[in-house]
Amino acid sequence: MIRALVTHNRGRLPAHLGAACALLALACGLVAQESVPYALLDTQPGEYTLSVRVTTTAAWGDQSEVRLAFDVIGETDLAYVRVRGQRVTLMRVVAGKAEQIGQPRAIQATGAWDLHLQRREKRVRVVALGRVVLDEPWEASIAGRVGTWTSPGVGLGEPLLQPYEPPYVRDDFTREPDDRGPWNVLAGEWRNTLVAAPRATVTQSANPFGFRTPGQPSALATTGDWFWDAYRASISVRALTASWVGLAAYVQEDGDMLQFRWHAGAADAPKARQLVLTRDGKETVLAAAAGGYEEDQWYRLELDVRPGRAEALIDRYPVLSADTDAFGQGVVGIAAAAGEAVFDDLAVDRIDAPRWETPQINPVFLTDETMALNELYMPAGQWRPTDQGVLWNWGYYPGDVHVRIGAASLANPLTVLLRGDGSTVENACAVKLQLNGGALQASLRRAPDQAAEGSSPAQAGDDVVVSAVGGTMRVTCAGNQALAFTDPAPPTGKLLGLVGATTDHVNSTVVFSPNFRDYAFEAAPTDWFSGKGIWQVTTRWPCQPGWTFFGGTHDENPTLWTKHLYGG
Repeated sequence: MIRALVTHNRGRLPAHLGAACALLALACGLVAQESVPYALLDTQPGEYTLSVRVTTTAAWGDQSEVRLAFDVIGETDLAYVRVRGQRVTLMRVVAGKAEQIGQPRAIQATGAWDLHLQRREKRVRVVALGRVVLDEPWEASIAGRVGTWTSPGVGLGEPLLQPYEPPYVRDDFTREPDDRGPWNVLAGEWRNTLVAAPRATVTQSANPFGFRTPGQPSALATTGDWFWDAYRASISVRALTASWVGLAAYVQEDGDMLQFRWHAGAADAPKARQLVLTRDGKETVLAAAAGGYEEDQWYRLELDVRPGRAEALIDRYPVLSADTDAFGQGVVGIAAAAGEAVFDDLAVDRIDAPRWETPQINPVFLTDETMALNELYMPAGQWRPTDQGVLWNWGYYPGDVHVRIGAASLANPLTVLLRGDGSTVENACAVKLQLNGGALQASLRRAPDQAAEGSSPAQAGDDVVVSAVGGTMRVTCAGNQALAFTDPAPPTGKLLGLVGATTDHVNSTVVFSPNFRDYAFEAAPTDWFSGKGIWQVTTRWPCQPGWTFFGGTHDENPTLWTKHLYGG
């Protein structure tokens, strides 16, 4: 049940709610030329979800009907979803002529129930009675107003017009022990816990907090907004004694959800990995596979959901997937049972967001005099200068590589060198970038001739990405392509460089490659497996116990192994 308005931008009411409702008789263009008076709401540009609570004074019958209109331009130009009896139909009216879009879908409408219209760019979805009942591509742009109408004997609660923005959340649980921040506890006990190092100082720790639960008998905490529909959620987890841990999506107010549940056990433990649907308190396993986890090790769980589909990953590798029409929207949850577990580093993104996994350094480490002097965590420490005026990155990139640069820094020109060998600029592919007015100017040169040039619209807040994937060099700005060039015989160097780089350039540059990762251990070490010793955030300098870093103890030769193979 929708009980209150929830906005993505908390603390700021959407302008939709200040709009006046109006009644307007619209000729819907059906064969019978039926006209219905829609109660209309103004909209603003952008995606939204329109939600209503449907009630009836008697039983829902074959002639019971509710309509949600959208993209209403006028009485002869609109679209609407019609629920009549036990069928849902999508209709479009153009110049007074009605057209059915797709096929009608069946539902089981009884009593009071919730109806949601998800209007997204290029798509229209309907969620009813906790199921995705309709999902159709929609080429027309979002425009006009929205409206509602019901037949006699059918009532609607106050319509909720919820603006939609793709989710973006990062939470490292750095707050007071009893401050749960954006989390709601539905079961069990949860508490932020500081690192175990004696006399540790929060502001001087590489990774001070985790979200811990004793998991007895079970524990569940949620965060997010009810209208999230297509997203990627990931969390780091270390099961100390828990028999299973979980990451959930589409969690409902009554505790129904889609959950990726992982049980402790051997590598061949049957059905240790499960995608579980909980509906009306009953659990159904949608997919299962062998393979349990080892206690006291860190793992990264991920659950990617879009209406109709769910996929689970462990440490970036897909492990389970299932098709399901369940829920179609809801918040994120984490869970554990029958024992203690620690969670850390929640990330929630839109489903197609780039995977930029780069260190997020404690700001104190960047300003401390000793740290800065040794460039331990400074962006400049990732680059080595040369007499030729080139900054070469310390990394080696034998495969694909992506460089992200803030467009605001490109008021001064910058050249990115790809596939270099460290000898001369001429032995690399040089991509020159400059922000000129409202456009990004890009050119690519392979000595001695210029190979390509192009441009794209750009604003100071945009991200510019220079990529080398196979033999293709590409430049994009805010997702728009500015330049692309495929070299039949690309350079074979493994180095990345910058020419003309200012401090602003260096500070705004992020490098990503599947064959190279930069670990500052500011987050849970989910890419690593503890072989010997105890690995945790611990004191490095006994004379200054406030400073804590990730390290290994309690063994003559503590050993940590990477879980991933790297080519090079």
